[in-house]
Amino acid sequence: MQNLAQLIERDRKYAEEVGFDVADASSKDDEAFAKDVIGPLGAHLKVVHEVRRYNAIEFVADRQSVDNLRANIHINYRAKPPLGLKETSRGSQQSVLNSFNTIIATVCDVEESLDLVESINPKVKTSDKLCQDREQVIKRYVQGRLFNPELPYGTMLAALFLNASGEVDSALKEIDRWALEYAPSEDKDLFRLFPRHRALFYAAEIARGDPDARRSRRPAVLQYRTVLALGDQLLLRPAWRKPIKNLEKSFGVDPMWLSDACSHSLPELFRRFIGGQINSINNFVYLLSQDLPFAKHEGLLDEMEKRADYLAKVNVSCLRLSDQPDEIERVRRLQGTFLDTVAAVQYALASEEERASEKRTRLCSARRQAERALRIAQELAGDRQRAPTLQAGAKPWEYSERWRRARLRDEAVSSITTFTERLDQIKTTITAAGVNCTI
Repeated sequence: MQNLAQLIERDRKYAEEVGFDVADASSKDDEAFAKDVIGPLGAHLKVVHEVRRYNAIEFVADRQSVDNLRANIHINYRAKPPLGLKETSRGSQQSVLNSFNTIIATVCDVEESLDLVESINPKVKTSDKLCQDREQVIKRYVQGRLFNPELPYGTMLAALFLNASGEVDSALKEIDRWALEYAPSEDKDLFRLFPRHRALFYAAEIARGDPDARRSRRPAVLQYRTVLALGDQLLLRPAWRKPIKNLEKSFGVDPMWLSDACSHSLPELFRRFIGGQINSINNFVYLLSQDLPFAKHEGLLDEMEKRADYLAKVNVSCLRLSDQPDEIERVRRLQGTFLDTVAAVQYALASEEERASEKRTRLCSARRQAERALRIAQELAGDRQRAPTLQAGAKPWEYSERWRRARLRDEAVSSITTFTERLDQIKTTITAAGVNCTI
């Protein structure tokens, strides 16, 4: 939410980089509203969330506001507003703006009260003027339109609010409807393929995050498959052929032996896009490895194995976006996650093998990858220091910061537990099968 304007701009730059004819005016409405309203509102929400840690949207917006935005998106699909639409009608632009005005007022009021009691870290205080100028900002959008219906950003925003309200199916339905309604033709509007890819990826992430994991696994798999097919198509553009070849040169090379030139030799936009594609590969094959009957029913075993092999070879350190310590740690953590996924896939495929030699090959490969993943998790957890003990009289925001750092360390340690359980499971199966991986 906070970065919506940057994402809109990035999609436009993706299209420009691969040579698509970009209609500059197509996203100006979406980007303007994102810069003036959605981005600043997201920044204020983030500040409040760091202190309060609320996840329920009802603390800042009621369900009527959520449905208001959803209704506005439906009205926006039409060439002309429906007859009889009033300013007070559900889904009217004025009604949506009023809802945003109320949400902003609520968030700013909470933020102000937290600041008065020194609960907000001075380093993360917002510097924009949205809270003071919200009435004037909102008035700019009374005329015109908030979102271009041919682009997914308004639909994604509605899906975000619906998902935050626990309405996962409704959120997925909105993105699916947009994807069917505004599929670009083969020979024009190709610049819309990147926004389309972003919307489909967001739908896959929503499906994967559904609390009902059993129900959500299969929709998420199919969503990711669609994302990957479109991503593969976009990566075939001539402008990205050389970066692809340069990346493939690092396949199988130990990250410790790679210089910084590996990431610096690849264009930043390419690194961002293929990084997202590889993340989708990881989620796709991991979900399939946990549901082999579904993978077999859909004929996806071969694709799961092929994409997992790619995941095992790719050198994620080449996709670093900067040389900052946090970014280096993020990429290292991804490498561990990908190796654990490859181990899960090999272990799952081993159960399908009838020949002892093939079963042995897969189980031993699973063990090697699981051991590598565990080593990375242990290194990362070792780098995470325990949250410091606070002195008497510490500021309220210092307690929040200590709590945040403690949770980061907990996450690092929990990865060790997860990866250890996977390795123990593989070792138990190897022992039971009488397999010797040292030969």
